[in-house]
Amino acid sequence: MPTCHPDELIGEVRARISNSDRHPVVVVNQAEVVLGTVGQRALESDPDKRVIDVMDEAPNTYRPDVRPESLLETMEEDDFDSALVTTLEGKLVGLFEKRSVIDLKEEKVAEKS
Repeated sequence: MPTCHPDELIGEVRARISNSDRHPVVVVNQAEVVLGTVGQRALESDPDKRVIDVMDEAPNTYRPDVRPESLLETMEEDDFDSALVTTLEGKLVGLFEKRSVIDLKEEKVAEKS
């Protein structure tokens, strides 16, 4: 999962990440605390703009101890495909992807058959 810092220029971030990296890019401070995200539209904006000027602030985050089934239900109800996972202090842990959980559930069903 690509990350960047708020003081970086969009052009620098765009050059550093590959096209295959998933978006959004997660904006973190020096302590790896999540500050926001930079979506595709912002990544395609003026390369001389700073990340802090175009990022979406305070994205929804979830804790590592949330039950996957519960988060999956929320994702389906609210129609989003991925969720940032952070510690209680807001440090980035990872990305929870709906497709990965669905694939895992399908594998378990297939194993039982």
